[in-house]
Amino acid sequence: MKRIFAIVSSLFIAVGSSVSFSSDGSDRLPHCVSEVRDIEIIKNKIKLNSKNDNKYDGYKEAFASDSDAELMARLIYAETKATKCEKLNSSIVPVITKVISNRVKTKKGDVKAVVFERDQFASSLNIYSESNYKDFLCPNDSKLWAMALNEASEALADKATPTATVNYFLYKHSARWTKEPWSLDEDTSLVKGSVRDCIKAFKNPGYK
Repeated sequence: MKRIFAIVSSLFIAVGSSVSFSSDGSDRLPHCVSEVRDIEIIKNKIKLNSKNDNKYDGYKEAFASDSDAELMARLIYAETKATKCEKLNSSIVPVITKVISNRVKTKKGDVKAVVFERDQFASSLNIYSESNYKDFLCPNDSKLWAMALNEASEALADKATPTATVNYFLYKHSARWTKEPWSLDEDTSLVKGSVRDCIKAFKNPGYK
């Protein structure tokens, strides 16, 4: 009798749970770094290495077990959050993915070299008042995460030659940033309409 009760209880918990996942697990959230001590380790390594290529070693260690797709998706997710244009997420994610993908292809598929290139994605990795580093550490929007992970996976499987569009600027991320900090040609074929109020993409043939 006790065994039957236990089985019924288990079934009730499984059926009654408010959490639902797709059959392929694409909407499962990634592992989260939220412990104060772990975040402090990352912060301290950023401060200690602020002027050298080891700046993001704390992140590297925290996400050493992430696949390339998961790591790239983390960046896409956080950078999309950093645009502060939530209603346009479905249009912004492909733009951010394309730029990151072009960088990855230019660097011969080295995702870590792109994600952790010093100060290139400050909106998601540097730590300041408007930073979205917590979104990089701990994505909690399952819909946006699934979108980012799907885009990252497809981008990494795509073998097409990269274009020179390897920069973008987030116009609503911070009131302190009003104009892109370089003179580059805008890629108007990638970003159109009202999305340009949030993000613009730029060509940079000199990127290596």
